[in-house]
Parts: sequence; structure tokens; C-alpha cells
Amino acid sequence: MESANRVVITGDVLRANANGTPNQPLNIRWLYNLLHYPISRALGSAKLEIVIWDDEGTLDGRRVYELCGLEPNEENWARLATAEELPPGAVEYLSPFFRGAVVIGFELPDVLIRTFHALQIDYVDLTIHPVRFLDDILFGVRTSIPEAFEVLKVRAVDEDVFHIQAGLHKATVSRMTPLPIPADSCLCVGQTRVDKSLVAQGRILSLLDYRDEVQRIIDRHSRTYFKPHPYAAGQEDVVRALVELGDVEITGENIYRLLADEHITEVFGISSSAIYEAAFFGKKGTYLYMNPLRLWDATRPSNFDPWVFVPVYDDLLSPRCWAELLARRLKVNTCPENRLAPKASRLRISLQSHWGYNFLDSELLLRNMTGERV
Repeated sequence: MESANRVVITGDVLRANANGTPNQPLNIRWLYNLLHYPISRALGSAKLEIVIWDDEGTLDGRRVYELCGLEPNEENWARLATAEELPPGAVEYLSPFFRGAVVIGFELPDVLIRTFHALQIDYVDLTIHPVRFLDDILFGVRTSIPEAFEVLKVRAVDEDVFHIQAGLHKATVSRMTPLPIPADSCLCVGQTRVDKSLVAQGRILSLLDYRDEVQRIIDRHSRTYFKPHPYAAGQEDVVRALVELGDVEITGENIYRLLADEHITEVFGISSSAIYEAAFFGKKGTYLYMNPLRLWDATRPSNFDPWVFVPVYDDLLSPRCWAELLARRLKVNTCPENRLAPKASRLRISLQSHWGYNFLDSELLLRNMTGERV
């Protein structure tokens, strides 16, 4: 692989809203602002740039859709995101934005990852790790750079931390007034109507696609609780269908209070992160589709795999971490391991996404006074 001469921060620049407008500028600019200094401090002479699709951006997403013979909208984004490859014209248009760069991405779609592989463009791709109940959120990180993968392994969060923190939350919930949940109940977790984790074979999945399997799960439990996603409006058809399948109760209880309840024995859904989290609370987790992320497991052979996400805490705010990650592709500076003082929910608050953790953390309890029970 040739050495790069610049770093590009970007994300899912192909994702469109229903009306054809770009969906991801906020996330990409957040990542750029978060990592601008540590990456700049790590770099020698290489430039740091941003590639974004919006009214002021450098890339025209509508042009990409046009070159693919599609209109920009949610349905066609699902088709593009899961495509094996882009048409040659679209690749030719996108190439100059990324050639000669190491790409730092936020939730890059698989079709862009495959395009980067074909063009021999290296990347470090970040997503929010599905474990959201630690003192702060953490990143899952995958990379095409073998040496960077080794750096990530050294800096990975040990899975023991997940189990310890889940135990603390179970202890907290055990001192609360018990919920009136029958023994051997199950929990169905809802998701937003449109999400990257719901895209499969060119379409956006719904619980209605799995009616028969949902019926089998409901039938083997005393009661089923459906926890709608707090930001998923307009899913009355899903709710009606679930209630018709058996003893199903809609609940607005906090997700972690439900995960910690000893009477809930199984958690299921399409691809929700709560299904992965359930195992750390001693529950059976059942994916109707699959876990959308290939997650690194320290207990298994850890050969280099550019599709595997490694869990990393706030090491990514350290210039030295970026100097280590980029050293094999760029000239980098010698950087100290400067770190911010430990603080709960630093990134969670910055991203303004709490995923129900506010119920458990004393620093966020003021949110509970508003009645928010996500």
C-alpha cells in the first residue's frame, strides 16, 4: 500500500433523507470537531480535510445517485449502502475525494468500504459500540491497516469491564421497587424506522417481516413486553401486529431497568444494540436479523480482519493514539499520551445521545425530572 499525503474525515456521504436531502452532516462535523486537534497534532506535513455532502460541502451526493441511475431518498440509500459495488461512473466521481488519503470515517457504509478496498484506500472507521451502559459510550473501530489493527488490540477495552458495569446496574435496580413482571417474560426492543443496522439486501427491515418468528418467541414466554424506541414515531402498525400475537404489553420503562429485571429471560429484536447488551445482564439475546457489527473477541484468535470492530474508550482523543494508528501510512510527530481527566458521560453528552443511561447515572438524574424514560 502506498503512503498517503493527507487525512480525510468523512462518513456516510451517500445517506439521504426521504426528501433527498443529506442525512449525515451533523455526525460528520461532530467527528471532525472531536478529532481535529488530536489528529492534527499527530500529523507531520500531511493535511487534514473533511469530505461532506451538504449545501456547503465538498461532495455532491445527488450527483452520485444520478450516476447510479437513482433518485436520492431513503429507499435508494438502502439499495446503495448494501450494494456489492458502485457503477464505474460513481467510483470515478468519488475517487478524487479520497485518493492519496487515509480516510477517518463515522459509520461508513459497506459499499464505500468495498470501494476503498478496490481503490487501495486505507481507512479507520468508527461507530458507536453497542455497549452503551458504561460510564461513557465507547467506539468500535475497524481499519484496513494491519499495524493499526494491532494498536487497537492493545488499546481495546476488556470485556470484563462490560460484565462488571452490568453487575453494578443490576445491583442498583435490585434496590428499586420491583416491576410487576411475571416470571419467564421476554422483552421485544423496537428500533427507529430507518437505521443503518436495519438495512439488508437493499431494503429497510421491519418487525413485520418476522411475524412467524416473533410468534414463536411470544408463545414460549408467560408475557412479552414491547419497548418502542423513544424516537420512533408512526409505528402503530407494528404495535397492533404485536398485540394481536399474544400476551403483549407496551412499556415505557427504562431499557436498563428492564434488562436488569430478573423475570425477563429473553430479549429479542431485529438488530438492536440492546440484544447484544442483554448477555451482560444474564439474558438470552435473539436477533431476528443479525448483529450488524462484527465485533472483536479477545478470547478467540485475533488475526487481522478489516471488517472487525475493536472496542476503544477515549484513547481516540489522545494524539499519541493517532500517531500510532497512522504511522505506517503517514509521516507522524512524536506525541505525548496527553489525556483528559476521567469524567463520566463526556462523549455521551457531546453526542447528545444517552440511550437510556440517564436513568442510572447520578450526573444525569436531572433529566429524569423531565419524565424522560428512554
